[in-house]
Amino acid sequence: MMLQACSRRKVEDEWDGELATKPKLALLKLLKEKDGESRCLDVSDKGKRRMMMMIRGGTAPLRIECGRWRGLKRAERTCGECDLGKVEDMQHWLLECERWKDERVDLFQSLSWVALGFDLMTDDDKLFAILDQGCKH
Repeated sequence: MMLQACSRRKVEDEWDGELATKPKLALLKLLKEKDGESRCLDVSDKGKRRMMMMIRGGTAPLRIECGRWRGLKRAERTCGECDLGKVEDMQHWLLECERWKDERVDLFQSLSWVALGFDLMTDDDKLFAILDQGCKH
């Protein structure tokens, strides 16, 4: 039992180290800091569940990730879906991109029922609500 606890603590310490140093894990770090639960397993649709896991783990097919594979600098990984000229990261994709404006209205409306004051939240808090509560609803 003690060996198992020590082993678990070592793995958790290594994981915390990676969360602190790897930019692609920033979103997962935010979720962990806010004590978010991994509700992705509650999503019954396999495709949606897979996408939620990719989003939470920093492997979603956004330019921030795909551009890294191609060796592009962060500033060059701009969104190809809108004309805002912003880096296509999770915040831009979920909260800002003009291409997804109509879908975002529906999403925000549904989240306002489960995350009170959603409209008044900071962008980090909105991301947390979408990725934590969004999996559940």
